[in-house]
Amino acid sequence: KGNPVFPVSEPEKFLTPKAIERKKQQQVKIDQSDLPISPDYFNQLKNAGGKPVSYSKWFKTIVI
Repeated sequence: KGNPVFPVSEPEKFLTPKAIERKKQQQVKIDQSDLPISPDYFNQLKNAGGKPVSYSKWFKTIVI
């Protein structure tokens, strides 16, 4: 959602070392589904009058 701030090629910027190691062990590639919600997207919602109450990293959702 929004412009990606974190490049998939640099997973250490958005995943924990433990998560990266687990993906390596399970031979799972890091892809766009691993990216967090973009801070720009949060700002767009706020600028449109939305008031984020909570969010889910797992489901990539924001509750307004």
